[in-house]
Amino acid sequence: LLQQFATIEDLLERMDEVPEKFRKKIVGNEEQMRKSKWLATIIRDVPLEYDFAPYALTAEQINEAVAMMQSLEFRQFSRKVPQVLAAYAQASDAPVVVAAVEREALEPTETARPRDLAALQKFVGDAPWALMPPRAAAQPGMFDEEDAGEGTVAVGTRLAYAPWSVVRELLAQDPSRATGHDVKPVFHGLDTWTAPGFDTMLAAYVLQSGRTNYELDDLLAGYLDGVRPPNPDHRVLYLHPLREVMAARLEAEKQTAVYQDIEGPLVPILADMEDWGIRLDPDYLREYSSRLGEEVVEIQRRAWEIAGEEFNLGSPKQIGEVLFERMQLPGGKPTKTGWATGVEVLADLAIEHPIAAEILHYRELTKLRGTYADALPRLVADDQRLHTKFNQTVAATGRLSSNEPNLQ
Repeated sequence: LLQQFATIEDLLERMDEVPEKFRKKIVGNEEQMRKSKWLATIIRDVPLEYDFAPYALTAEQINEAVAMMQSLEFRQFSRKVPQVLAAYAQASDAPVVVAAVEREALEPTETARPRDLAALQKFVGDAPWALMPPRAAAQPGMFDEEDAGEGTVAVGTRLAYAPWSVVRELLAQDPSRATGHDVKPVFHGLDTWTAPGFDTMLAAYVLQSGRTNYELDDLLAGYLDGVRPPNPDHRVLYLHPLREVMAARLEAEKQTAVYQDIEGPLVPILADMEDWGIRLDPDYLREYSSRLGEEVVEIQRRAWEIAGEEFNLGSPKQIGEVLFERMQLPGGKPTKTGWATGVEVLADLAIEHPIAAEILHYRELTKLRGTYADALPRLVADDQRLHTKFNQTVAATGRLSSNEPNLQ
């Protein structure tokens, strides 16, 4: 309305031009609108005798603000700060930082292609090492296959390409020396309970549990001054520098124990739980689904009998029409598409009206049948077990979650 009439006063003088649905809301509230405008108006002609020149920002101060934004990973803000603050800056020849200072891209100082465990062990020696799986191995079911492709291993800036099965053999010998990103899938099928030396995804979760994205490229950009490896195969070279920065942050924020004593040791345990799975009896679940189906039919029959007509108990629209139009039950709340028929509405009605209780029971049983009794048998593997995925970095509260399927 203000785009059309420009001011409150103009709007009130031309009320005959205001659309009916808005006019009804305005009539009777004219004085409140005037007061609201008065409260929101900033007085800009206050007589001041101060010289604001000494308060102008310097280029150094703007650069400090940019550096602070970068340290807090406010990348968009860090790019906008110079332009926004320039209007309040002193005239100066000092340069203003506009973009993040990026690290120089790492290049391998040596490249090797060990074909077996002995050769890879010789390449690694006694040093800590980092690993990245081949892209093929990131797909479900590929970790146990001999032809999953080549993984990359880094020792400092030395880079090795090795068969993924060989990299996994090396990892199984002593995971405590290895650094990786999202390494739990790599632990599938490994006969070890030793935690990985460092998982950058888990460390990022401990440091920032509210993040929605823990992709390696985003962590590199955030923790390593905006670095973006030009060659995807070289990302493994950045895992140790990233580990050093994150380990220092964990120590500074007194979160090292959380990572070392809780999150890290869970990796091999959860991987083994996923491998082991949960045994299900598909025959029992099918029988249970049949019993639920019979009970649902009986609930539907009772609801139809109370209503005096047949209707779809799974349709909120039809439920609203039956309860609040034809049966004239109290508590109906109109919506844009009909009537509100949520749990709260039906739970209140159910105290005195059995049909509402029947509808609630119908919803409970159909959800139980569809979500569990019918769905779970279709997800059972050949070993008659259900293999879910346990997630450590999804819930901001620190609890585990699961998916494929969700068993929470």
